[in-house]
Amino acid sequence: MYYNSSVIAFLLSLVLASHAAAPAPPPVLVRAYAHNDYEHKRPLFDALDHGFFGVEADVHLRGRELFVAHTGSGIKKDRTLRSLYLDPLLKLVRQNGGRVYPGGPKGFLLMIEFKSNGEDSYPVLKEMLEPYKEMLSVYYADHVDEGAVTISITGHRPNDLLKVENKRWAGIDGDLGDLGKDDKTLFPTISENFYSRFQWHGGPMDSSDRKRLKRYADEAHAKGRKLRFYGIPAKEALWAELYVAGVDLINTDDLDKLRNFLLKKVAARRLRPSTVARLSEQISSLPADLFQ
Repeated sequence: MYYNSSVIAFLLSLVLASHAAAPAPPPVLVRAYAHNDYEHKRPLFDALDHGFFGVEADVHLRGRELFVAHTGSGIKKDRTLRSLYLDPLLKLVRQNGGRVYPGGPKGFLLMIEFKSNGEDSYPVLKEMLEPYKEMLSVYYADHVDEGAVTISITGHRPNDLLKVENKRWAGIDGDLGDLGKDDKTLFPTISENFYSRFQWHGGPMDSSDRKRLKRYADEAHAKGRKLRFYGIPAKEALWAELYVAGVDLINTDDLDKLRNFLLKKVAARRLRPSTVARLSEQISSLPADLFQ
């Protein structure tokens, strides 16, 4: 004997109500990327409070220090790569058992944009990273040992310096032209100006652009690389296209808006019809006399 439909509906409503009454903590949004993160009121921490899994810091070389600023004229002596990003990330990783987020995934992305000459900046960065190696992904010629934090260098990219190293703690942010290159670990991320490839101006993407977007994502994933497009407007219609195509990192300056967009996607997955149907099936299979 089994429960009738009214009993099943009642039990299912209790399950769903319990989820609504005691929601889980907001998830880590692994596709959320804070462009020009340092321009927020609390660099790094505003992004972390929103569940973001990637941040971007522009750096300028002055002497043996890397200062975080959009332009050279904006340099302030207390805003360095170490003070704003490396030191607080290491503290978090040590507090959280080897992760940036407690129980979260490895590979939090710190994208460092060299605004100064890359060949001059990289040796300084390389030396600077020595005390932070315990939290960093390690790149070898044929594989990557993922750490709590992954560093990728963009801007003035010192490709030739990194490609000859057998072991390093940073990769290069490539572009779509780098997808065909044989270097297995040199380009952990691929970034491209969206409007250099597409002409989206609102509404649904046309079918040819949508197919091309999906092809770019598939090609990046086949090479083990994460794909990002920059220069995109903060429009949910476009984010939806990127999301469905499988673009790994959704680039934004609007932390609230992207968080809310991605949380809706997470919620939709959690309570999709198949989940409700599965719960109903499991409840209906229980013996009717279980609660007698």
